[in-house]
Amino acid sequence: MKTTVLAFFLSILFSCSAILAQSKAQLEINQFIDKTKAVMGQPDSMLHYADLAYQKAKTINDTRGLATAAKFKGVANYLKSDFKSSVKHYQEALKLFSSLKDTLEIAKANLNIATTYSASGEHQYTITYALKALRLFEKIKEENGQGRVNNLLGMVYHEQANYKQAMVYFKDYLQNALNVKDLTEIASAYNNMGSTFTALNKIDSAIYYLQLARQKNIEINNLPANAPVLINLGELFVKKRNHQQAIIHLNEALILTEKIGNQDLKMKALYNLGYAHAQTGKLAQAEQEFKGALQIAQNLNDKEILYNSYAELAKLQQQAGKYQEAYEHIHKAFMLKDSVLFLNNQKSLQELQTQYETSKKEQQITNLNQKNLIQELKIKQRNLYLFIAAVILTLVISGAYFIYQKRRAKEKQLILKARLEKQILEEQARQKMQSEKVRISRELHDHIGSYLTFINNTMTGMVENETQDYDKINQVKQLTTETIKELRKTVWLINKEAVSVEELAVKLRDFFKSISFLTVTDEGQTAKIIDATKATEIFRIVQEAVNNALKHAKASLIDVKLEVNDTQLDIMITDNGKGFKEADIMAGFGLANMKNRAAAIGGVLHITSDLHTGTSIHATIKLS
Repeated sequence: MKTTVLAFFLSILFSCSAILAQSKAQLEINQFIDKTKAVMGQPDSMLHYADLAYQKAKTINDTRGLATAAKFKGVANYLKSDFKSSVKHYQEALKLFSSLKDTLEIAKANLNIATTYSASGEHQYTITYALKALRLFEKIKEENGQGRVNNLLGMVYHEQANYKQAMVYFKDYLQNALNVKDLTEIASAYNNMGSTFTALNKIDSAIYYLQLARQKNIEINNLPANAPVLINLGELFVKKRNHQQAIIHLNEALILTEKIGNQDLKMKALYNLGYAHAQTGKLAQAEQEFKGALQIAQNLNDKEILYNSYAELAKLQQQAGKYQEAYEHIHKAFMLKDSVLFLNNQKSLQELQTQYETSKKEQQITNLNQKNLIQELKIKQRNLYLFIAAVILTLVISGAYFIYQKRRAKEKQLILKARLEKQILEEQARQKMQSEKVRISRELHDHIGSYLTFINNTMTGMVENETQDYDKINQVKQLTTETIKELRKTVWLINKEAVSVEELAVKLRDFFKSISFLTVTDEGQTAKIIDATKATEIFRIVQEAVNNALKHAKASLIDVKLEVNDTQLDIMITDNGKGFKEADIMAGFGLANMKNRAAAIGGVLHITSDLHTGTSIHATIKLS
């Protein structure tokens, strides 16, 4: 009886000891977690305490402690930009919270994973995990979580230039922020919507939402957040040619950037102020602001601002008669813009093309010579065999002699044939080089040559008349930009005998990238190869059609589509501009020229136009 009682009391004692030990361990886990939170923002210290919490939780099999510690390890690695390790820890936390069926923490874990993938640029995974998080937050009616997810999705789609989808999520983000009355998030949502409307070129809507963001930041006394908002507003008012409003907003931005010490924002504010003052005729002030932006850009190595500041300073100094300074600044601008444009005239370009073609054909001729040498060695070898046979047999019969003579004759024919093929190949190479010279000369004369002639005549006239015609200067600047684009395109085509339809589509996108409402798509067998001549003519057809849509039709939407199959390439150019009656303006719009270009490469071109719905141009080019 005494033994039984003793055993009973000992079991109670051991149970109490185990409970006390577990409680002590749980207390230590909580302390380590609290210390992790206390050093938030210090990733190394966070990792240290989170790991201690993790190890302690492991000893008592505390699932929630393990999950929480894993989550904070993910946060610490995210702050260290070790995104791979961060995702690994977040995935472990997700698995552990899932076993606990904690919906809120599961949603947060999915959001953390999505945020990490976003930081590493893996947008597909970002969207997948963000949508999982959004569904869970909606299930438990967690507005703050929904807002964070909607904001993340909006930013991902904005970064992918899918601005319409981004706007959908930013509007939901705004509604979430309004529901919880979080003024900071409301200001952020307004700012994001303003930026997206800016990307969509809806200037008035962009200004409206950015002004709302500015007002909210003032209400919550978050003035530093207004610095980029004010700069964006200044740029938008410049686009609207409301330079006085632009200057007011940019001056306010400049004051804020100096207070918060943000050199990047200060540089942008100074540059935009310089541009706005230049437009209002305050040239001395504009020059001072451009120089200020230039000095910061040099420290930050911001080449875009460097280029733009040099170019704008050159214009101002030219107007002020400071030609030496203007020359130095425009030279620096061009050095930054494109260091590969070393070709100064048509002769250099033609020589480069000739050297390229000659080198290529010389290689082909060398290969043919090697084949001839091998063939001659084989002939000598056969002759040797015949000679040995003749020595052994001594007096061969007349039939064997006849066969020998016949073989000799055939061998001579082979040699003559090889020499003739060599001469034919050399002649073909010369003819092709001459044809390429004529084609390149025509391209340069028709486009780049005419641009350069106009620029030269305009500048000569301005110098002789001692005038400063700003419209002509802008026209010269625009033509110079067009000349550079034409030269790049011509050099690209020169360096290729043939291109794929996919490469052609990429070049078209690059050439028209400044036109925000123009899209270029390619479908079908886009790896299909077309020669450079066809590519050039197709490029010109598209260029002519787009120019017509912009200049005459005043289109606000242009679509260029390349569709290719085994036998043909279809080019469709459509716009929503003002239509026309083809018979009325065929000559003036270059439509006949487009048809002639299509016919020159074995194709046909059809044009349909409606005065209300726009114009559609369809060219079909045979590929085989």
